[in-house]
Parts: sequence; structure tokens; C-alpha cells
Amino acid sequence: MRSLKSASLKGSTLIWLALVLLTFQHCKNSTPTTPSTPASKPLTINSFSASPTSINKGQSSTLSWDASNSTSISIDQGIGAVSASGTTQVSPVIDTVYTLTAASGTQTLSSTAAVSVILPDCERLHTGVLHVSNLSSHSNDYNIIIDGVDRGRLKANASIDYALTVGSHSVDFKYSDHDGYGCPTGNPSIVQCQNVSVSCTM
Repeated sequence: MRSLKSASLKGSTLIWLALVLLTFQHCKNSTPTTPSTPASKPLTINSFSASPTSINKGQSSTLSWDASNSTSISIDQGIGAVSASGTTQVSPVIDTVYTLTAASGTQTLSSTAAVSVILPDCERLHTGVLHVSNLSSHSNDYNIIIDGVDRGRLKANASIDYALTVGSHSVDFKYSDHDGYGCPTGNPSIVQCQNVSVSCTM
């Protein structure tokens, strides 16, 4: 009877030791789990555009933008730092590309918007018009000498337009009745006789 109790006690002890060893081994082999950190939201430029994309010189276009999860946003061409979303008006005088740059930490993104500018013909072609009138009430004709080149005769009470490059030009008048050059008072009628400045009218 005693031997049965002893055997039973030994068996219980062995089972208990086995459970302890298994628990210890499991704890030894298991690695602690690190709590996962939520993924950071990606830096995004949702939109960047110009409206209208083509303007006449002197008009304006509106830049519009929207960005997400940025720490700083800027636009070049002298605009500078801006908010995450907004609008601003621009009036470029030549074709211009605007670049928006968004940053967050070490990450940067950029987007562009272009505005084309339509120039007046005289600027686009670099030409202007010189208008000359001969107000003589007599039969005095004048040859028009522009930049040293004879451009033809202008009769009394007549007028003529010359297409010239924008800038300064020398203008002289040769009397038809003799070889003298000069600038008769009031005849022909122009703003200046020498070094006429041809400007571009919008």
C-alpha cells in the first residue's frame, strides 16, 4: 500500500517538473513583441494648376494648389512660402513656368503649372509704326530718309506709315527742289525730326 502511494507521489512530482520545464523553455524561446507604430501619412500634392493657362500681356492668371501632410510649401518665381491650399494671382510678362515644392521631413515633391503670355504684334515681331504727314499747303515734296536710307517721296498734304523696329531711328527730309536736308517747321508733321523713337502701342 505504501509503495503504491510512493509511486503515485513520484509520478505527480515528475509531471509537475515536466510542466515547469516546458513553461520555462517556452518563456526562454519566446521573443517580446514590439508594439507596431501606425504608418505615417504620405506627402501628397493633390493639385497645382493655372487658370487660364494663356493670357494677353497685362492680364492675370490664378494659381491654385492643394497639398496634404506637408510641413512646408513654396512656389518659385518670387511667390515664396504658401499655405497647404490656396490661390494667388500672377501677371507674368513672358511665358513662365511656376514650380510648387512641398516638403515633409526628408521627403519633397514638386509640381509645375505653366502660363503662356500673348504679346502684342509689335512686341512679338519687334516692329512699330512711324506715321509721317506732309502738311504743306504748297507743292513741296519731301523724300524721307530713315537711318540714312531714302524711303521715297512724300507729296504735299499726304501721309505715310513706315514699319520700323521698336527703338530709335534717325529721320531726315530731303527737299525735292534742292539737295538740302532739313526739318522744316511743321512740315512734315512728326514728333521729332531726328532720332525718332518708335514705341509699341497695345
